[in-house]
Amino acid sequence: MLNRKSFGFDWGQFITGILFLIAAFVVMRYPLATLKTVTFIFAVVAIIRGIAILAGYSTLRQLTGKLAWVSLL
Repeated sequence: MLNRKSFGFDWGQFITGILFLIAAFVVMRYPLATLKTVTFIFAVVAIIRGIAILAGYSTLRQLTGKLAWVSLL
């Protein structure tokens, strides 16, 4: 027969749902602050990603030589 898990109450999903409801309330209550925060987070992620790409380029340049610039495209 089919192996089925026993279904029960998932506390992790319940707590996650409550946290998302609180986050939605905060987003609706303070839209400008939310926009600034999301913009700041995206900017930090973009800067970190750029640094990681340049570090990878530097390593690739050491391994392959002059053709590493193609990886930046």
